[in-house]
Order: sequence, then structure tokens, then C-alpha cells
Amino acid sequence: MENRLTVRSPPLEDESLKGYGLRLAQANGHPDIRWLLDAAGLRLAVAGTPCDLATLSSITDVAPTKLEALANWPIPERTGLVRFGNGSLPAAALDLIHPRACPSCVRERGSVRRIWDLTFYVACTVHRCWLVDSCPYCLSRLSWLRPGLGLCRCRRAWTDAPATPASESALSIAALLEERATRSLPTSASPILPAGALQTLDMAVRFIAFFGSDHTAPNWRVSTMTKAGLAADRKTVEAAACLLRDWPFSLYDWLENSARSSDHQVGLVAEYGHCLPRFRAFFGDEPFAFLFSEVRHYFADHWGNGFVKPKSVFYTPPDAPRRLSGSQAAKLLGMTSASIARMVGDGTLKGQLRDMGRRRQILIDPTSVQEFQERTEGSLPCEAAAECLGTSCSQIEKLRREGILDGVVKVGGAYRYERTSLDGLADTLLQKATVMTGAGVDMVSLADLPLHRRLSLPSVLREALANRLPLWRRAASPQESGLRSLYVRKSDVFGHTVRPSGDRCLGVREAAKSLGVSVRMVHALAGAGCFQIDRPYAGRMTKCGLSEQAIAEFHRDFCFSRDLLYFKGKSPRTVITALRALSVYPFIEPDKRKGISAVWRREEVRKYTMVIDGINR
Repeated sequence: MENRLTVRSPPLEDESLKGYGLRLAQANGHPDIRWLLDAAGLRLAVAGTPCDLATLSSITDVAPTKLEALANWPIPERTGLVRFGNGSLPAAALDLIHPRACPSCVRERGSVRRIWDLTFYVACTVHRCWLVDSCPYCLSRLSWLRPGLGLCRCRRAWTDAPATPASESALSIAALLEERATRSLPTSASPILPAGALQTLDMAVRFIAFFGSDHTAPNWRVSTMTKAGLAADRKTVEAAACLLRDWPFSLYDWLENSARSSDHQVGLVAEYGHCLPRFRAFFGDEPFAFLFSEVRHYFADHWGNGFVKPKSVFYTPPDAPRRLSGSQAAKLLGMTSASIARMVGDGTLKGQLRDMGRRRQILIDPTSVQEFQERTEGSLPCEAAAECLGTSCSQIEKLRREGILDGVVKVGGAYRYERTSLDGLADTLLQKATVMTGAGVDMVSLADLPLHRRLSLPSVLREALANRLPLWRRAASPQESGLRSLYVRKSDVFGHTVRPSGDRCLGVREAAKSLGVSVRMVHALAGAGCFQIDRPYAGRMTKCGLSEQAIAEFHRDFCFSRDLLYFKGKSPRTVITALRALSVYPFIEPDKRKGISAVWRREEVRKYTMVIDGINR
């Protein structure tokens, strides 16, 4: 396999996968690209069909990720879209079967550019000429199975085709597509309509496909999906380029030319019922809001053949005062359009909510947005508040519900937090903290407490604010701030699991399981003083507060009623009756209502063992 591909070279940055394979096949003296594909176990449709490129990578010394970047494979999570460079495109926007190229570029570069696969890229911006998709000798369309980059299947150089100068319209479209294809991120500059508003390659392709097609044709949908050839693509590009000049009047001319006359009906549906639903389907995304705005403006001030109903998506009052859309207000305030609608509904913002068929239009008064920004200048959303304290949004919500955070305002269905309240809480906790002297290996940060899932952050902060839980902090550290810079001892919040002496400590549930009693019985035993514990019992026990030694001492000094079975042939009830007759009573009296069992001192039981045995005899 190594001998079949002796010449190897890395792919160019703007090269297509098939073009790269054709260039390698020609460099290695193979008749066509099929030799390389057969060696790699691939099909000719490799550029558009996901497959394993490991073998091709091994014989070309190119990483599989770089080879995948040259392909146009479908995006799994987005139906109908394929990868193209750093972005994505509709599958209909690419022609991976019939190649087209610039003869001069092929002669000079010796490679095939990826952008030539775009159906609407019909002119070369370098040599300002039309692309070629057929051989000037045999007049057949070019094929990927040709013997070389510059050779046709008829074995003659198709690059001998004369370079025909392209129109300025086609060159402007080609320059727009090339600039969007090489730019990875949208520009932040203010767009110059309409070309500047087409921020991505996908937007530019959809714009050309819609406005360059003939909407009066009966098979319009089929024409937008089929690969009609280079000649038809030139007409589409020329028609779409007209809308890039003299905006928005070029759009108004397009609307007037797209209208159809009807002798029986008048109105928006009668004239534009064939293209406006397509318009909404093509440009229903938010980035195309400028198109909807201009179309509404046309129907409001320039169209006089009917009346647009208020519920229509294309309705706007004639000569309406300047307003902000819901998306614009949401972008200014850092919210969603749904939040803006709720704020308009509850009167927080001045505006209108208009029904437009299945959609809703939101118009906001700019002055109310400015006033709202001034009122909420010192407050932060939940995400910013979490970043300020060094915790998560869920913990911020818990602190709000527990009343630890004050100065909270609900705006548009979401809560905003006063910056002074957040800083005040952090300063209060910092003042209560003591500087650590050691390495702090037995400490845990307040920001990391929720990760242990054994106690809640609000409960720990409440104990710390009440001076019942000591806080610690490191010396001044610029890397740590908020809750990240405050610590508590693990023994204070989690308790010891193993004492320095090696004695294992148990929790309440583990101790109850070891004793064979219920959890409430453990608290009753601790309250009666049956255990040797470090801290006096005050209604609750510390975590892991019972040692195995304390439980062993309990078994040595005390016993339950069920343990009185060591008298041969005597039931516990008989023994208990005999002990009571001798004025020996339980250390803990039983209480059925509370689920408390009787507890006896073993010393007293052993003292009267012989007496009880004699009584029963």
C-alpha cells in the first residue's frame, strides 16, 4: 500500500477533499482518483458521506481530523445541514457531483478550491472570470473521475478554455461568499444593509437562493433543490445581486415584480400568498429580522392594493413611531424575548404585544428601556451574582429562598440581586473569619461544601452568621474571593470518621444498626447518658459522634429486655416480673407510644440472678 502512494503532501487550507485526492492521484501517476479511494476502502461519495478515514490517513500521513475538515459531512444534530469549513450550510447549496473550477487558478495553483463546490460561487474573484464546468473540446461536463486536475476524461486539457470576464454582479456575490466562508465569527461592526447583515455564509446562501429564484414558476420548490448547472446558477446569482444595490428600494421593486394579479380577490394573500409563506420559511430566524422589518415597512407605506390585518406577521402601523423590537430590547437588557414580553405584560416596560398569526410582535418604547437600565444599574442577574460570590446559580437561589440574601428584585420572571447585598454578605463573613496559620489540610472551602451533598450551604452560613460555627480564611490571596476564600473545619461540619486513637466513629444510623434499635432509640440512650460521648447531648448529635468503643461499653454496662434470655428456661417477661418484685426497675422505662424500649443495668441484673433463679424453682 505504501508503494501505491509514493508522493505525499499535506492538504491546502482551502482545498476540498475530492480535489486533494485528485491532486495526490495525479502526483502518484494513477489514472484517476479511484485508485486512491480503492486503496483506502472508500467510495466516490466520501466528501458528503461520513466514513472511516483511518486508512486514508495512514497512506497520506495526514491526521483524520484534518481530512474530516476537508469533507462536507452532515451535522447529526441539525437536519439538512452539512459542514463547510468552520460553519454549516444546507445540503442543497453544494454540488459535490459536478465539479466547476477556474482554469487560470488550476494552472497556477495546481489545486481545487473548496469554495468552488458552492452552487452560487460562479465567478473567480482573482482572475475576474466565470468558472468552467465543461470541457471546451468534448463539451461534456467535468467529472471527478478525470485523469488529472487540468485534464478532461477525453484526455485533453480543459484548462485551455478561454477566460470569459464575469459581470460585476457575479463578482460582488463571489466576494461576499468568499469573505463569509473564510471568516469564522460574525463581525461586531454595525452592518450595512443588506450585505453587512448577512453575517454568516449560511445567511448569504439563503438570501441568494430565495431572491435569485423565480417565484412565479410552478415548480419553484424543485428548482431550489436541484442542481440545474452553472448556467442556471449564473442567472440566480445575477437576479439576487440586484437586491444588494439601492437597498431597500431594490427589495420594494422585487415585491412589486413578485406580485400576481387576481380578478376575483384582493389583499395580501391574493397577491403574495405564493411567496410570503416561503419568505417566512426561509427567513424565520432572528438574524433575518431586518428583512421582515423592511417588508412590513413596504406593506405599511408603499403598498396600496389592500389592507394588512393587525394579526398578520407583516403588519405594522403606517408611519409608526420609532420602537424597539423584543429581540433588540432583550439584547440590551441581557434577557430573553419571553422575559421582555412578561415585563410588558406586568407594566415594567412600556410597549405593546401584538398577535401576528402564530407569532407575537413585541414593540418597546426606547425611553422605558433606558429608564429600566438606570433603575437596575446596581443589580446583577443570577449568573453574575453566582460569579460574584464564587458559587453556582442553584446555591444563589437557595440563599434567596432561605432569606440569607436580601435586596432581591423580581424582573421579568427572573430575580436580580443588589451588588451591595452580595458584597455585604461577603464582607460580614470575612470579618468573622480567622486567619489560618497552618496548611489547612483539614479545612474545606464554603464554595466546595455543596459538592459533598451532606449538608446545605444556607444552613452552614446561618450557623456562621450566628457565631455558632467558626470560619477561617487564608492570608490575602488574589486568586480566591467570595465564598472560595472562606473555610470551615471538616470536623465541625462533617465530624470525625476515625479518631487519632484509631477508634472508628459511627453516625446515628450506623449506631442504630449496630445496636439493633431504631434511630429515635439512639437519641434516647444518648439523652439518658448511656454513651460516653465527647460533647454533652443537647437535643441533637454531631455527625459521626458515636465511637465503636462507646457502643461496646454500652453492651458491657447495659442491656435491653430482649437480652434477659440468658436465664435458662426463663422468658424475659418472667425475669422482668421477678426483678420488679425485688424493687429493681429499668434504667430507661419503656414507652410504646414513643417507641422506646426498656434498658437495664447489667450489674443490677447480675446481682439478683441467684435470687430470681431460686424464686422460680
